[in-house]
Amino acid sequence: MQNTKNRRLLQIAAIILLIFLVSNVLAEPSLTSPFFSYNGVTYLNVTHSGLHGEKYLLNKQLSTVQISLDLRPVPWGKFHSLFIYNRTPTPVAPTLYFDEAYFEFSTTATSTLVVGKKWLGFSANKTDLIYKPLTKALGQTNETVVGGSFALDKVYSQLTFFQPHSKMTSILPLQYSFNLGVKDDSSLVSDVGIGYISSIADSSLLQYNSGFGGFLNHRLQNQIGGIALYANLKYKPFSSYLSATSAERNFSKQDLSYQNHGAQPSALSIQSSYDFKVKHTPLKFIIFYEESFQALALLLPKRRAGTGLNIYVHKNVDFQFQIFKDYSYADNIQATGLTKKVTGSSTIRTTGAFQLVFRF
Repeated sequence: MQNTKNRRLLQIAAIILLIFLVSNVLAEPSLTSPFFSYNGVTYLNVTHSGLHGEKYLLNKQLSTVQISLDLRPVPWGKFHSLFIYNRTPTPVAPTLYFDEAYFEFSTTATSTLVVGKKWLGFSANKTDLIYKPLTKALGQTNETVVGGSFALDKVYSQLTFFQPHSKMTSILPLQYSFNLGVKDDSSLVSDVGIGYISSIADSSLLQYNSGFGGFLNHRLQNQIGGIALYANLKYKPFSSYLSATSAERNFSKQDLSYQNHGAQPSALSIQSSYDFKVKHTPLKFIIFYEESFQALALLLPKRRAGTGLNIYVHKNVDFQFQIFKDYSYADNIQATGLTKKVTGSSTIRTTGAFQLVFRF
């Protein structure tokens, strides 16, 4: 009863906040100075999905409110936080939580030191879609880290160390993630890079999913790393995001299996878009194709293809549409996660989504 009451109070608070946002959304962001900056985003989603539990793959959950805050008390350091109200909680994303909260210190003009909770650079794929690309879903990882980043001219890199959520046999007291890339906005290939994580089992999707449930609070037989590749291309109004994410080798059959063998889940994603205007209103038309491999236990589709349209009616207001078809694994395919069996269904389902984005 108390949980229901608290949930209703949170929903009322969210509605009041939304009314405030709508009344102020056309105004400039406020409360900004060299020492303090603040911004917020509200995502209102309406989806119809043919797959049960598909909402966890949304880029932003239904009716999410995000508030970002940066404090810079000294020229060589700042504190960054990202607070979220999430109407659809999961074991790894509760109703109210800090998605990021870390200190960043500028050790030199080209390097920084980071301590705190943040998203790792591994599999930080770009997207213009409402639903996450399968590559991003498979690899994105949020951890409490100690690490650093380095940037020189067009080259950037990031190395972080973290204590894993899942217990495993490892010779290392900490796990690590490394990212290396080259960014040049003046060229066709504006951003290309590679990421590595020593334990892909710590990604959000492998910790929690609507297939076998996830590895959260479970001990694993083996430590399995992950590799991510990405390339972002742009030529005039055309742009493409190419990405691939994969476990570097097979999981133990007892942890994650595919067709009675240890699984090596992986995914590919291709997004292409075209920017244009209609009566001075910027729009972006998107087509995309994605495919997963040996990821049935995670309940990812075998293939996904669709289209999207983003309408930027104001710098603080976006309308986004997306429709796609999911092609499931064949019904003669079987997989397991821990002790739970997941079987393919050979189904084709259509998902439609609409998202309204307010920035304040």
